[in-house]
Amino acid sequence: MATYDKNFISSIHFLDKREILSQVLDVQNEDPSFLDVMEGMRRSVPTSSAVFHNYVNEAIYEKLTLASGTNAKLRAGDIVVYNNEQYYVKNPANLNTAGNVVQLSGTAAAIPVDGAVTVISNAHGEGSGAPAGLRYGLRKYSNKAQIFKNSYKLTDVELTNKISVQFNGQEYYMYAAQHQALMKFRLDIAYALLFGKGNASTFSGFGDDASSTSSIDYSTAVTQVSDSDGNAVQFTKGLVEWCKDGLDFSQVSGGFSLGEMADVVKAMDKVRAPYQYMIFAGTGAKIQMDNIIKNLGSGGVSSVRVNVDGRSADFGMESFNLYGRQFVTKAFPMFSHVAGEEALADATDKALFIPNDKIKTHAGSGMVDRMRVRYLEGPNTNLAYKEWMLGGLAPTPTDGRSVLECVYESAQGLEVLGVEHFGIAHFNA
Repeated sequence: MATYDKNFISSIHFLDKREILSQVLDVQNEDPSFLDVMEGMRRSVPTSSAVFHNYVNEAIYEKLTLASGTNAKLRAGDIVVYNNEQYYVKNPANLNTAGNVVQLSGTAAAIPVDGAVTVISNAHGEGSGAPAGLRYGLRKYSNKAQIFKNSYKLTDVELTNKISVQFNGQEYYMYAAQHQALMKFRLDIAYALLFGKGNASTFSGFGDDASSTSSIDYSTAVTQVSDSDGNAVQFTKGLVEWCKDGLDFSQVSGGFSLGEMADVVKAMDKVRAPYQYMIFAGTGAKIQMDNIIKNLGSGGVSSVRVNVDGRSADFGMESFNLYGRQFVTKAFPMFSHVAGEEALADATDKALFIPNDKIKTHAGSGMVDRMRVRYLEGPNTNLAYKEWMLGGLAPTPTDGRSVLECVYESAQGLEVLGVEHFGIAHFNA
């Protein structure tokens, strides 16, 4: 009988080779999680800071509120619109004072003090001077890396449950409990990246600059959290909460239909959203979508394989074109799992709309994906995934205990850019 020089191997080596793990282990038929999809699409990149920031340009066209009586972005010569009527600004100091504006359309109507106008153009007299220059700032987006941990401990009797696996032509072994603990560990991360609330708590030395404006709207008044040992803890803000901060789909009030999608697209056009989107849907929402879209004939659904670095990956994605936009859909059954339903009301009927293009940032990164997972990496440390094997029964014994103990650790969080183009809809069938 042939003998093999079997060596212990960490299941971390197979994180990007899920098909190998599926062949040798029972992974409970889990559909690829949000974390699996992000890593498979190569949207997991390092960061050197536990609190990471990016900046995008402020909108050039926006509603300007006049409640204060003045607005620095209003200038003499501007043409503004209010309540579907146009006005010419002679003096921007106070738009509802006679003589400061000239109405160009409709019947005479004053702009109320609490009204909001939008500048659409400008006009100047013959021989006039130049208008005052405008300065457009940058909008800051911030999120945090959250530290995740898991562990398992096996006795000498339990260690008999070994599994052989081929890797690069070599025979190795791993433990069934080892992989199960890793899968639980990764699902914990996936749920946080999806449903995490975030809050103002940060690690020591990583607080936000108080003088800058952050887009994070924390839902808790807690300013700092520490664990039972007094160590500072921070939390990442998940995709659902980011989507709630984005597009207003309040007009989408029924089940999925072409009419509801028309309203979604109109809302996208209002904020000049991109023309490629991903839709991450709960099971209920995906069923509704399939019932409509797959009956459109040649304009219906086609399967999509993701091509990353020359490799093709299948995540069960489908694509359809509608009203001038391309939508790539992915069903996430984890929305319907116990954790998902508890974290988000009616999660199974929710659909997240994610821009599927790249955006230019002002953080030296050039064009980057709208949504990425960021993991901590330093000169001598990579905290994407760490594994320690401890105890007297470890492949390299560390002490005299007759146990094998494994500890997993990761520090990562979700980065979202251009949140005003993200959105969440409830297809209430």
